[in-house]
Amino acid sequence: MPYTIKQQIRTDTPQVGYAPYRQVHAHSTGNSGSTAQNEADYMSRKDLNTGFYTHVVGNGQVIQVAPVNRGAWDVGA
Repeated sequence: MPYTIKQQIRTDTPQVGYAPYRQVHAHSTGNSGSTAQNEADYMSRKDLNTGFYTHVVGNGQVIQVAPVNRGAWDVGA
């Protein structure tokens, strides 16, 4: 099933690592009380020093929240 990717891109994300990038950092809401839109809105105002990702997915929605050509970082290896 194809999804339309809504763009709500934060433009102040830093460059992380070096291209070419081979991964997409997607953040699932993982919370039945939240929506992809709520998570995208949170990403638009959160401190970037706590990590950032490029896409939010949940409830049948995909929202791109950061450019894919700058990398991303989050918890994990």
